[in-house]
Amino acid sequence: MSNQIGLRLTFATKVVLETAAMAAVTVPIAVGMLDAPAIHAQSAAQTARANPKFDVASIKPAKPGAPGAPFMFGVRPMPGGGINATNVTLKLLIQNAYGLQDFQLSGGPGWIETARYNIEAKPDSPAVRTSGRRCSKIF
Repeated sequence: MSNQIGLRLTFATKVVLETAAMAAVTVPIAVGMLDAPAIHAQSAAQTARANPKFDVASIKPAKPGAPGAPFMFGVRPMPGGGINATNVTLKLLIQNAYGLQDFQLSGGPGWIETARYNIEAKPDSPAVRTSGRRCSKIF
């Protein structure tokens, strides 16, 4: 029995192994660069449509003793493009605006999870429509 652990590599075998290692690193990077999606800048018109302006917005602290206060809350689109948020926390508004789950948002002062607000916003023009995800992007 010999004390030899592996085989001796010849020069040709070393070159083949080095080439295979380089290909294992280089090929995925090259494929990723060639298959990368194109990114386009937004025009001013697209930005204006994505960020509607509101004529009137009312933000008031929610009354803690109101009937159903702890259970009735949420952000709803209104006819004509308005938004009505009832008994919502700042944390819920941030989650709704950026499409985040509860575990994805942490930190901030303690009141962002306890202080509740009622928000009503009416659009600058009734042509603005809000629905689903679009409603959340307004905040």
